[in-house]
This record gives sequence, C-alpha cells and structure tokens, in this order.
Amino acid sequence: MLNDLPNGKAAGLDGLPYEFWKWLGPIPLERNAGDPSNITECLHTVFLDIQCHGVAPDTRFTEGWICPLYKKKDR
Repeated sequence: MLNDLPNGKAAGLDGLPYEFWKWLGPIPLERNAGDPSNITECLHTVFLDIQCHGVAPDTRFTEGWICPLYKKKDR
C-alpha cells in the first residue's frame, strides 16, 4: 500500500516525504545494537530525549492533524 504512493509529493505535517517511509519498509526491526539503521533504537533514543528534556518550544514537532473518517451514512 505505501509503495503504491507516488514519489515527489509534498510531505505531511511531520515533514517526512513518502520516500522516507518507503526507505524504512525493508529494514528489519531487530538489528545489531549501535547499527545506524536500527530504527527501534533510534526512536527509543528520541523518545527518551523528549521525556528528559521536553520538546523545543520553537519547533512544530508536536503539531498534528486529525481528520475524522466517517462510515457510510454515519456523520
């Protein structure tokens, strides 16, 4: 499904284009410790840093966009 999306389109609010998420797709979740492509270790480090130091107030890191998806005839 993700691979069906077109490349070169505008990034979402997170600023990450589809190409980034496609690049992550084939990377196994479990890698050797210290491996730069270990996404689990990378995200763990990021979340620990946010927990300890918070989010910089001059960034838009915590912004999000919510769009309700209604079922048929159920608004």
